[in-house]
Parts: sequence; structure tokens; C-alpha cells
Amino acid sequence: MWKNVLILSLILFFSIILLFRCNRSASCYVKDVPETISSKKSVLEKNADRQLVTIDVQGMTCSECENEVESALKKVPGVLKVQADAKNGVALIEYNPKIINEKEMVAVVNKTGYKASATISKTNN
Repeated sequence: MWKNVLILSLILFFSIILLFRCNRSASCYVKDVPETISSKKSVLEKNADRQLVTIDVQGMTCSECENEVESALKKVPGVLKVQADAKNGVALIEYNPKIINEKEMVAVVNKTGYKASATISKTNN
């Protein structure tokens, strides 16, 4: 009986130590995860020039529409951040102008089935 209690106590003790160590140490995280294109893209673009553009997007009526436009644009190299707004019919895009331009982003949105058109505003960041 005492052996069982002792063994269970030791298991509990080491489990607590292991949990405590993993919460404090980066060595418990998965390390050998292959790099994805998006992670490479973000590393390359951290120090790059950034511009902000708002384009008109016709046909968005709901959050699913917003997600579709955002997903399509986020897959494109050079696009850093996207926020689509169905209520106002616009997409706010932060991008690297050395990699992509407004015409290419409009073409990406048009391929999703929505109608993107003229640039409403453009600012440097």
C-alpha cells in the first residue's frame, strides 16, 4: 500500500515540476516546424516600405464576404494586413509597394467575384 502511495506521489511531484518548467521554458515548444511562405514573407517585409490604401469593393454584404476578400488578399506576397468592411464597401490594405501595386490588388479582389475599383485613398506609413 505504501509503495503505491510513494510511487503516485513521485509521479505527481515530477509532473508538477515538468509542467512548471514547460510554462517557463521555450524548450518545451515545438521547434522543427517547417517554415511557411507566409512566415518567410513576414520576415522579409518587416523592414520594408509600407503603404496603406483603401479600395472600393462592390458586392460585399456580410462578414463571410469580408473574410473571402481578406483571405484572397492575405495570400498575395506584399500584402501585410487587410481589413474588409462590407457595410462601407471598402478594403483597407497595408502593403509593400516594392512587391505589389494597387492594380494587382484590385485584380485579386475581382477574381473572388467582387468588383474592386478605383483607389479611394492612399497614405504612406
